[in-house]
Amino acid sequence: MEITSGMGGTNPNSLLIVPLKLENEIMGIIEIASFEEFTKEKIEFLELISENIASAFHSLKINIKTKELLKLSNEKQKEKEATEEEMRQNMEELKATQEDLERKELESREQLNAINETNIIAEFDLDGNFLNVNKNFCKAFSYSKNEILNKKDSFFLKKNFEVEKYNKLWYDLKNKKFYKGEFLRIGKNNKEVYLKGTYAPIFNLDGNCDKILMICFDITKNKLQEIELKEKSLKIEKANTKNLRNQKILEKALTAMKKKIKKKH
Repeated sequence: MEITSGMGGTNPNSLLIVPLKLENEIMGIIEIASFEEFTKEKIEFLELISENIASAFHSLKINIKTKELLKLSNEKQKEKEATEEEMRQNMEELKATQEDLERKELESREQLNAINETNIIAEFDLDGNFLNVNKNFCKAFSYSKNEILNKKDSFFLKKNFEVEKYNKLWYDLKNKKFYKGEFLRIGKNNKEVYLKGTYAPIFNLDGNCDKILMICFDITKNKLQEIELKEKSLKIEKANTKNLRNQKILEKALTAMKKKIKKKH
């Protein structure tokens, strides 16, 4: 070992190693070289200040650790705040989505209620058996719901209905085809009910048709007026034809009479 300075360097005569100890924990060591021997007082002094140095090192170590923990805590806090902010935004978006869904559900429910209140509605299974009807259906056909639910759609057809045409209707419905048009049905006491609307297949989540929905409105009043008007028009047409025929007969008679008068003169 050599002691050096700006003036040069030489070997020391004494070397003192003092441990930096705090509460039986070695924090480090101090190595001191000297040209003179270390007296007892100097050694005791160095041992004393070594405790202060060890305490300072310990405090510094704690401070560094505390700063690291504080930095980590701040980072965690920022991450937590960012996560909470993200969760808050997600909750707001979820709440907005939920409110939008509730609003749309309410609109759909109101629309369905409006459709149900203003239309004649019936549900059938794929064999044409009634599954459900609304009050307008019962009112139009003068049957109670219980009387209807154990019957088929064909129960309300005229006795001389076209079987093949009706069977094709249900065949097409089962094969995912819609039917739209006007049709005649018979209610209680042979009451004629004219309807205009749609038979529609309803699909499940697998895309298969599992029931049929009929939505119609009653056009009986207009249809009967139309039939009455056609009958009156036909009567007028027949009367006009008869009058025209009588007019021609009269014209022939007048022509013949004129010819006779001319011959006499």
